Amino acid sequence: MFFTFIIAPAVFSGMDSRQASFVMNLIFPYYFKVGWIAGIVIYTLIGIYTFLKKDAIKELKHILIALFFIVIINMALDRAVLPISKSILIEYYQLIDDANFKEAKLLKEKFDTLHTISSILNLIYLSILVYMLYLCFKLKGIWTNKT
Repeated sequence: MFFTFIIAPAVFSGMDSRQASFVMNLIFPYYFKVGWIAGIVIYTLIGIYTFLKKDAIKELKHILIALFFIVIINMALDRAVLPISKSILIEYYQLIDDANFKEAKLLKEKFDTLHTISSILNLIYLSILVYMLYLCFKLKGIWTNKT
């Protein structure tokens, strides 16, 4: 959440659009990789735990489903949306440098569409994280008086 709501707006407000775009293209791949790799690691740890405690799978079912979506969303962002967006952005700035504004405008529209998709996926991802936090608190009995 820190990158989405703090870093990205700060970078774009403190730099020109081109510089900010390149900075964010350096940061967000790590953000997405951490998301899907951490998801896989947690998924694996839960898998090991369920071998030790057979009925744990019923208890953790919703967390496992949420983790599945976290991994898929972050992989999609890291392996598909971000590389395509980055290549479009590079081509866009090249067209701007070449004063080919008509073609650049078309690429900008494609980039904006991909950015919208990325933002929606990231919002879904963040919502799932909040839901998982709720589930973890619920398992610990924090909101249900269950101990």
